[in-house]
Amino acid sequence: MKKLLVSLFIVFTTISFAQNEPFDRWSISYALGGHFWTKPMSSYKADLTNLQVSHHDINGRYMFNNRMGIMLDFGYNFFDFKGLDKQNTHFIRTTVQSVINIGDMIKLNTLSKRFGLLLHAGLGYSRMWQKVPAKISNDMVNMVIGITPQLRIAPRWSLKGDVSFVANHRQKYTFDFLGKLNTLNTLNFSGMFFDVSVGVTYHIGKNKNHADWVATKYCCGTENASSFSDTEIEDLKERIRLLEEHLKDDDNDGVINKRDLEPKSTAGAIVNSLGVTIEEVKDTDGDGLPDNIDECPTEPGRIMGCPDRDNDGIPDKDDECPDEYGKPENKGCPLAKETMERIKQISESTYFDTGKATIKSESFEGLNNFSTILKENPEVQVAIEGHTDNQGRVEFNLNLSKERAAAVREYIISQGVDPGRVTSEGYGDSRPIADNETEEGRAKNRRVEIHTSVKEIIEKGE
Repeated sequence: MKKLLVSLFIVFTTISFAQNEPFDRWSISYALGGHFWTKPMSSYKADLTNLQVSHHDINGRYMFNNRMGIMLDFGYNFFDFKGLDKQNTHFIRTTVQSVINIGDMIKLNTLSKRFGLLLHAGLGYSRMWQKVPAKISNDMVNMVIGITPQLRIAPRWSLKGDVSFVANHRQKYTFDFLGKLNTLNTLNFSGMFFDVSVGVTYHIGKNKNHADWVATKYCCGTENASSFSDTEIEDLKERIRLLEEHLKDDDNDGVINKRDLEPKSTAGAIVNSLGVTIEEVKDTDGDGLPDNIDECPTEPGRIMGCPDRDNDGIPDKDDECPDEYGKPENKGCPLAKETMERIKQISESTYFDTGKATIKSESFEGLNNFSTILKENPEVQVAIEGHTDNQGRVEFNLNLSKERAAAVREYIISQGVDPGRVTSEGYGDSRPIADNETEEGRAKNRRVEIHTSVKEIIEKGE
């Protein structure tokens, strides 16, 4: 800590001794370019045109000194989706950004006085919208970080290039507006893309140089040592000595002597802000969350330290369907508990002719009820599994299980359920749930299982 503070003191002291000659501080810029690596989009069918001339950027900048400044930036992007005809997205952003002249910091002027390099980053407001096929929009908070190389071509003019990374917070839709993002995700599904552009900068003022092109004079280099008197240099040395004395930490526990209530702590001890040794914090399951606040201290997990096998945002300990992606209102299940139990009864009461994939008529009522449930819950998708006992040839059992699962799928589809929501697969006798050595066990193994889960709804404008 002491070394870090001393380093920061020296850096800011150095900045304060920047070039004293007068220089201009204001500038305006315009750039034209394109975008790439735009995410997320709901479908590759949208076919976004990348690196097209579809990005405009204009900004005004004020430099506090030759190294640091502030910038107000306005950007516009047009996302042209070739696969969606006239369904295109407009995007604007307005950000306030800090600017650092890293070209001066790395002494780029020693190579050439015409080259410069700026780093910029900040936050602001962004909005994207579509007019066709329906008017829809999304307001967001955006973050921008980028780097800008410069080439000075005249006293007041310079060419520039820029590469910026743009990220949106609380983005509700994919960039093509074909998908609505799931707000249960802990990352809030931020959208992101890169802008690449080239443009010009005009430096405003009457002085010979703008801050971008003024090199810092350093206090202690032999080249500029004559710029400072011996008294000034000795004063700096004394200030640094006093600072080092103030920041002494004899027991190296990270707390300076002046604040340390336990100035001789054991080496490696964990201490509080006053230097007093505290008990070591334990993390039994190694998930990065201390046991004292970990709701599942012996199981690694991402939600308050608890596991979430189906990644639906509900920890397994509170999830009544821990292996099926579900909803909070259903306690982690795709559907209400009563409906899930009804589906289980339907799957257990689905019968076939012996050795065939023909569904018996007494099964139709249950399957009709299940089809109604699916049509009332369009966000639910279904996986149908067929299973057999171990009697007979393996190949015959496998084919029979697949045909029976497919028969149930086709029946559900015939009742008006979207085929894209229903899949089927057969596993033969490879997944028994009971002992195949008894008739009762074999009867349980001859079954059809219906599994449900929630899928993301893709919303299309009308």
